[in-house]
Amino acid sequence: MSELNKKIIYLLFKHKSIQEIAQKLNISEKEVYINIKEIILYGKQIRPIYYYDSKIRYEQGKVEENNKEEILLGPNDKTFRCLVVSDLHIGSADADIELMNYVYDYAAKNEINNILNCGDLIEGIYASGKKSIKSVEEQIETVIKKHPYDKNINVFAVLGNHDFHSYYYDNKDIGKIIHDSRYDINSIGYGKGIIQVGKDNILMSHKIGKKHMPEIKDEYRVQLIGHGHEMKTKAYDRFKICVPTLSNVSTDIKNKVIPGFIDLRIELEKNYFEFLEAKHMIVTNEVLEASKSSCRLKTLYYNRKN
Repeated sequence: MSELNKKIIYLLFKHKSIQEIAQKLNISEKEVYINIKEIILYGKQIRPIYYYDSKIRYEQGKVEENNKEEILLGPNDKTFRCLVVSDLHIGSADADIELMNYVYDYAAKNEINNILNCGDLIEGIYASGKKSIKSVEEQIETVIKKHPYDKNINVFAVLGNHDFHSYYYDNKDIGKIIHDSRYDINSIGYGKGIIQVGKDNILMSHKIGKKHMPEIKDEYRVQLIGHGHEMKTKAYDRFKICVPTLSNVSTDIKNKVIPGFIDLRIELEKNYFEFLEAKHMIVTNEVLEASKSSCRLKTLYYNRKN
């Protein structure tokens, strides 16, 4: 094992983050991540821990592939704020990965460190629409190279039907392939995934075909749903948000869509979700607020229990 890797292991076990290790050893964060992968190959069982402020630390233990990831709040954090995107469809003639730059600029200006992606990162090769990038390999490479990067932002993605086609038919796990090159873009599984915040959870979902959907119950009070391409909200015993597409790809050829994303703010009480506000932001030549929905989640909880 190299001397550099030994130093990284020492700093990891001192609970230093990727960012702190990079600064201490005067190397890039990507270099730290590449060396951490080498350390894992040597047989060290370590897993990443993600923090609300975007720091990534590691602890001893095996990575669990259970369609769930936790974002740890700080001791004084009473609000969880993130941006939510979906349906980039990179490779489609109607896609534009540069739209993500608007999202990242907005995140930076508002000191937002986490982005949730509800699926269809790529178009794949099996859809009938026109494609600007015709191979899956090039579509994946485009995400790796052109998806914006900010050392203060982590992305958590549940993968959708277009992503799943590449896995099902071509055995290409785009989540793993992208994460191997981009430590900041994390897959939490196909079809459904859970983000834990405090003692509560957000369910993210995207249809991939009924027989392939993971067995995760739709019982969570906050649900983010990709695939529909248009912003819709529904509050009954759960608050469901259909996430708009961040592309010009429409599910209805008669109706054009305006690319957009969601600014999601959740207030917590005793580490459980208490209040939610979802702003629908549209992207034209600037970012504008189109609508806003809010809900007191404690009320939904009581309705459900009663």
